[in-house]
Amino acid sequence: MFIVEPRILHPVADRMVYRGSLDTAGSDPGGYRPRREEVAPGGVPRGPFWGVLVGRGDRSVRGLGNGMVGKEPPVRERMQRWRRGASGAVVRIWAVSAVLLLSPSAAIGQHGDEGALARLGPGEDRADLFEWARPFDADASIPIPASFFGRETGSVFTRYEELVAYFRALAEASPRVTLTPYGHSHQRRELFILTISSEANLADLDGILDRNRALTRGSERPLSGTLERNPAISWLSFGVHGNEPSVYETAMEVAYTLAASRHPEIGSILNNSVVVIDPALNPDGWMRYVNWYENQVGREADANPDSNEHWEPWPGGRTNHYLFDLNRDWIWLTQPESRSRLQVYRRYMPHLHIDYHEMGYTSPYFFGEGDQPYNANIPASTRAWIKKVGEANAEAFDREGLIYATRERFDYMYPGYGKVLPVYHGAVGLLTEKGGHSRAGLAIEFNEHEVLTLRRRAYWHYVTAMSSLEMVARERRGMLERFHDFFRSTHELARESPMSFVIPAETDPALLAVIHDLCVSHGIRIDRLTRDTEVEGVRYDGETTAFPVEMRAGSWVVRTDQDMGRLARVFFEPDPELVEKQTYDITSWSLPAALGIDAVATREAFAAGTEPLGEWRASEPRVTGEGSVALIVDSAQHRFPAAVGVAVKHEAFARRSGEAIELDGKRFARGSLIIHALRNRHVDTDALVRDLLASGNSVHRASTGMPSEGPALGNNASGRLGNARVALLRGSPINANSFGHHWHMLDVAYPVPHSVLAVDRLGRADLSRFGVVVLPSGGGLSGDARSAIESFVRDGGVLVATGRSGHWASRELLGLEAKRRDRDDSRPKLSDLTYEERTGRSDEDRVPGAGVRMLLDTTHPMTAGLPGSLTMLKTDANPLPVSDTGFVIASYAGRPRVGGWISERNIAHIRDEPSVTAHRLGRGWVIAFAEDPTMRGFQHGPMRLLLNAIVFGPGM
Repeated sequence: MFIVEPRILHPVADRMVYRGSLDTAGSDPGGYRPRREEVAPGGVPRGPFWGVLVGRGDRSVRGLGNGMVGKEPPVRERMQRWRRGASGAVVRIWAVSAVLLLSPSAAIGQHGDEGALARLGPGEDRADLFEWARPFDADASIPIPASFFGRETGSVFTRYEELVAYFRALAEASPRVTLTPYGHSHQRRELFILTISSEANLADLDGILDRNRALTRGSERPLSGTLERNPAISWLSFGVHGNEPSVYETAMEVAYTLAASRHPEIGSILNNSVVVIDPALNPDGWMRYVNWYENQVGREADANPDSNEHWEPWPGGRTNHYLFDLNRDWIWLTQPESRSRLQVYRRYMPHLHIDYHEMGYTSPYFFGEGDQPYNANIPASTRAWIKKVGEANAEAFDREGLIYATRERFDYMYPGYGKVLPVYHGAVGLLTEKGGHSRAGLAIEFNEHEVLTLRRRAYWHYVTAMSSLEMVARERRGMLERFHDFFRSTHELARESPMSFVIPAETDPALLAVIHDLCVSHGIRIDRLTRDTEVEGVRYDGETTAFPVEMRAGSWVVRTDQDMGRLARVFFEPDPELVEKQTYDITSWSLPAALGIDAVATREAFAAGTEPLGEWRASEPRVTGEGSVALIVDSAQHRFPAAVGVAVKHEAFARRSGEAIELDGKRFARGSLIIHALRNRHVDTDALVRDLLASGNSVHRASTGMPSEGPALGNNASGRLGNARVALLRGSPINANSFGHHWHMLDVAYPVPHSVLAVDRLGRADLSRFGVVVLPSGGGLSGDARSAIESFVRDGGVLVATGRSGHWASRELLGLEAKRRDRDDSRPKLSDLTYEERTGRSDEDRVPGAGVRMLLDTTHPMTAGLPGSLTMLKTDANPLPVSDTGFVIASYAGRPRVGGWISERNIAHIRDEPSVTAHRLGRGWVIAFAEDPTMRGFQHGPMRLLLNAIVFGPGM
């Protein structure tokens, strides 16, 4: 029999289950969760068998083809490793017995990868694996990747600079191709797209995009002739995860096919569509992975899965420079790669978007509609077309004899994915996944009969790309009609179920800037109230009963009766509708809740009493007063922690006010920064003020030290700021994402001077230089690192630990016992449950990412400038323990759920329990957070609490 993919038959007809994992580690959900999936019944691959490959290029493989016939000796007895081959033609020696077993219509691929395209007739040979539409008649003036690089695709990893060079050469050689830069990564690598179409379409590209933009105006009828003549637009995104490297090879082969082929089928694609290829969404992560791999592999690449080249170390190449998962950032735009991409994406507004990925190397190929839950804001027509494109892929895979899955745990609930966010911009959004990932390297033993190569992985993606583009060209008008219907139905939905979201006029300008930036970037219109208005609605606190709220004139209104109304709902609705509890990612993300603002969601349509916000800029920070006694920075400003960072940078002696004060006719919140002139003669005051303003904070020059309300500025109640020099820990066992999110917070979002210290040399570091050590979420420290941290705290330092590290610090450093859920578990034993009942138990126990409300101790120094409650994203059901002498800075509310899935049992386990604590240890402090407030960089409200802990901790 053919052995191509390892499977375990499930006792359900035409279904299989598989085993595999893709570890995303730590508190960030979204890890690969195996589940039953659909496969093509009888999908047996055709293709080459046992043979020998002599490759051209830097490395080549000797060993197995893609299938086996009869009994062969164990793979380790006959496997030979990849070798650096001499330049030459690729040759295969096929077993005669294998040829005799092929059906008359099955062609043998010369390069030995899965299947041959069905267009090959009996007896025809394949000149190249990556050829779509036979006979492949190519323009000889267009550079082939193999000839350009002097090696076969997939023989080595292409590097970023090579990819750039090839695409520039392609654009110069082909009139069908244009190259457009659109931004840069953190490490200054240029980001760009290729636009590929017929010469006539490229000449009219601006007109095509303008007419396409008109289709997004759902309140209007399409322009005459647009549906009849405008081409469809397809966008292919490659490499958002840097250590899923086959996709970069695919991008080059797809681009070459479209640029060079003269076949009528390719001509149909070019005439009926505009194809956009974004070949490298995450070049920094990609090069991190490739550089590591090239430093591990020897003259021969080892296919043994246990060899070092198949075990990528911390932090891995999945993420970008700041270790953000860019496939979760499409909506939040915290990273320059995401922000610049969305700008050019919205210029094109494609009708189809495909996001190319890899997963665990033993997994089947995935495409299609995915699984429940779908976000309720995705219309049925979009879902139908997602399925339709998947069916076109399935037809191509069936012709090729390739095994695939169409339903897995890749749902459409969380809006930040590359396959989901484009849906809200009108596209049919799809995900494709090929088994491979960083584990696969250049070649890996797939099973005892087969080696999985980089070239083979790239080929599978090539098939989905080309079959999808064919389908779009064939269904051009239908794609355009569905695209316009998406926006038309958005207005219809708003009429049937109106919803608006009101943001108070008095909201902090820095938080208004976050809302404004996201809305403008995504094309969401903001209005404002023209008069004081009583609004009946619900707040973002988990309560569902509407009540009247007075909103001042100037308050912002985001309405859903607009072209981007579905995305407005996704951003602002307090609690997304969830029809399936088993999700791939988080289930709560409401923007007002994440920002900690007192907004209102209402069913009112606001047909009158509003006007467009128009051009808006956040009020500029300014200097008030002309006194020379002291500088005061109000802690009520959201960006206040960055002001503390500025004071640390200037080595200013500073205090924080112990109470609210009123001075020179202005009121300053508890915890405001006081910088006395007398104590800071060594500081360049003008430079200090400039930097405070640049940090986003207004500054007051006090004329007296005696407030009209509150204690004198020199009062002992105004505690000294303390040594706020920060050390941020990185390295295993810290979760790489969590470290990156903390790093970005301190380095970019809210700059606070810090040093990054490696965990594995913590025992040799001079921690006495620092006042605070920040430990991101992770597995906990041991050995010298643990001893160094404990000594640091006992000697007067402050440890701020988040997420799993917060629980570790509470348990291991403070000796506190965590509250156990299982002690009062009266449920039946697992062994008494059926398989289905166990699945339900698992759903009840897990917390995939729910918004929960925390109540703050507003008298504690750490909560200065914050409201009385905040919403935190919670990914487990564990509260923090607290001793009799500890401080509970924040606790979960009695009714903690604000949005997303968390079972009643887990609610009962956390209600009224601590979520942020502070304990003395020796002369220092351990401040623990049950969750990671920095997760994905969008929880600005909880991040402010974390920043307060970091900058105020040393002065407690």
